This record gives sequence, structure tokens and C-alpha cells, in this order.
Amino acid sequence: MLLVGEGSSRTKKNINAFLSIEDRDVQAIASYPLIKSISSICNGKGFPKAGDVDTLLKLPSLQKDGQLDRQLLSSISSICNGKGFPKAGDVDTLLKLPSLQKDGQLDRQLLSSISSICNGKGPKPGTWTRC
Repeated sequence: MLLVGEGSSRTKKNINAFLSIEDRDVQAIASYPLIKSISSICNGKGFPKAGDVDTLLKLPSLQKDGQLDRQLLSSISSICNGKGFPKAGDVDTLLKLPSLQKDGQLDRQLLSSISSICNGKGPKPGTWTRC
């Protein structure tokens, strides 16, 4: 994979950037069982910082019974595919949209479907209504 376009300056820059990542960041990210969701968010943005991942995974709106809600994270990562980590306020805004509520609770199945439709549209609340 690294050999594709090996002569280009962009490839060399990307390889050098990857090689300069601190070991603690690589170890912290690789140890998360949610690496697929994290990689989706960071697609094309480079390797994330451990602190950014930790902040996302500790968002109160992504917690359920004191644990990270993997289904919510998966939906959010689909929406943010390649756009980078969302702001906490943007995640809260999305999860509280009246159109995503059913009997006073977040309709997870609807959110999952919408996140597939909005794949890669980004974490901006205004874009969620135009997916």
C-alpha cells in the first residue's frame, strides 16, 4: 500500500508524518476495541491524537449506563466519515433532534439509517437536516 505512488512528494510526506507519530499515541489508539469507528472518523485526516479519541469516547451523550454506547458511536462515526472528530455540542444537538425521538427516547434504528444516508456529510447540525 505504501508503494503506490512511491515517487510522489505527497506519499513521502505521508510516510514521514506517519513515522513521526509518537508511540504512546499509536498504542493508545490501537488498544481501543472501537478502532473501526475511530478510523472512519479520521479517514483521510491522518492518525488521531490519543487525547482526541479519549475526549470523544467520554462524551456524556455517547454513554449508556456508565458505558460507551457502541451503537451511537458507530452512527456518529458514519456521519463524520473523513470529517474528523465532532464537537460535543454538535453530537448533543443531533441526538436531541425532535425528528429522531420516539416516545421521548432516541430512535436508534432511525439514527442508524440516517447515519448511513448522511455518511461523510460531517458533524455540522445544519447538514443533518439536508442529508
